[in-house]
Amino acid sequence: GSTTAELRQMADCLKQCGIRTVALQSTGVYWIAVYDILEEAGLAVYLVNARETKNMPGRKSDVQESQWLMKLHTYGLLRNSFRPAQEIRTSLPLAGMLRSNSGRVNQDEHGSSVGKLPKSAARIVFLSLQARGQKGSRRAGRQTSDSVSPKLPIFAGSLGIPSEAHFQITSVWRIIARVELLSMGRNEHSQLSTSVATTRHRITAFTVFLVSGLALFLLQFVAFNSSSRAFQTCVLIGLPLVFSSITLFLYRSRNFNAYWPAYFSYSTAAVALALMWLLDDLLVNWLRLDSKRPSGMALEKVTDGVILLATVFLATRFFRLDLGSVYLQRGRLKLGLIFGFVGFAAMATFGVLQARSLGISIQRIRDWTPWLMIFCLSNGFMEELIARGLFLRKFEPFLGRFLSNLVTALVFSIGHVGVTYSSDLLTFLIVVFVFALIAGFVMQKTDALWGSALFHAGADVLIMIGIFAGVKT
Repeated sequence: GSTTAELRQMADCLKQCGIRTVALQSTGVYWIAVYDILEEAGLAVYLVNARETKNMPGRKSDVQESQWLMKLHTYGLLRNSFRPAQEIRTSLPLAGMLRSNSGRVNQDEHGSSVGKLPKSAARIVFLSLQARGQKGSRRAGRQTSDSVSPKLPIFAGSLGIPSEAHFQITSVWRIIARVELLSMGRNEHSQLSTSVATTRHRITAFTVFLVSGLALFLLQFVAFNSSSRAFQTCVLIGLPLVFSSITLFLYRSRNFNAYWPAYFSYSTAAVALALMWLLDDLLVNWLRLDSKRPSGMALEKVTDGVILLATVFLATRFFRLDLGSVYLQRGRLKLGLIFGFVGFAAMATFGVLQARSLGISIQRIRDWTPWLMIFCLSNGFMEELIARGLFLRKFEPFLGRFLSNLVTALVFSIGHVGVTYSSDLLTFLIVVFVFALIAGFVMQKTDALWGSALFHAGADVLIMIGIFAGVKT
């Protein structure tokens, strides 16, 4: 065995056999506990570099390696490695504690064997509490003790404590776990809390995320198309404030902290949509273009994309998040571009052919091509980022990959329920839902949004040709 008690038994056995010196190979960190126990027992321990004790190449076992090491040690051919005295080694973890901001021992040779014990205890207590839904009551404490007690003999043995006395360390275990939970970083606490999600938690999270997404995007859609300036102001200014307040509350909350990244995405999207409402016509007005014509529509969409990208960049920097968390990264670029360009070409070709069947001439389509490309590429990037990129990775700890994709696809398709550019709304919504699932799957598969954005841009070609021509597709 490798527990403290068993290692001490090994040291006693060696002393009874008359052994005075022991040679160890310094392989990884496994030698540390053995070295300390043997040294404590009064044996002279030689710590040798494995590179200097190589035998001839070929088939060999641990027993043969030990026999070869014993032979070299018997002939005095081993060179002992330097290791500080016990007093110095003891002070190293204390120095690490003073340097550490969190008050925990930094990772070193002692931290590898000792530093993990409190976290293991914390994990057992934490999961026991979460599984029972208890929050600090005396009943929760008793139930936690009952669930932990079967593991105490193992824990006691690793510390050299007789297993018969495990009841005496129950309270100590809980204290260690509580201290570790309080000192955990925000990310570690979030990972622990999300690792115990059950089916009920998934259903609840799915419902909450779906309702939040519909509240955000449907209200924003209604406000954008409303003729009431007061209603637009209330919705487009109120929603960012509401979602930002929820995000800050969750960020500071101990019980619901794991949910703040998801609502960070909602608040970022709400702020970006409000800024688009306020600023997207600045460039068009400065250039004195008509926002109803293809050139004006395309430049407005470019402005929207720039506003969204700037908002996401600043928000992620403020909360110290990685841009990869919103799929703005290289990812599997080659696979993404292959799917994106093939999908764009197929969808764009279908759009042009369908437009021809509606009586739209090739000449008109050719004249619109520059603005059509600018609009579709900008809109594809913008909608993939705001509808999927912001949310997919934030939902996955609670829902898994498939349900995360499903909830974003539902929100995206239902968000198109008020469109006026389709002659068959039900068929259009079904197609949008299927395309949304495909785009989300590609984003998850390629770990970036570039392939999904190109596919989305190709799917927009037919719609935008119809809008430019004033025809319902």
